[in-house]
Amino acid sequence: TDIFLFNATPPKDFFSRIKNANRNKLESNK
Repeated sequence: TDIFLFNATPPKDFFSRIKNANRNKLESNK
């Protein structure tokens, strides 16, 4: 799995997009 994760590392903006999406979900739940 380490090799798979290493080879399939997404760009940083992919992670930031997920973080933003999760944050938006939390905000909309308030």
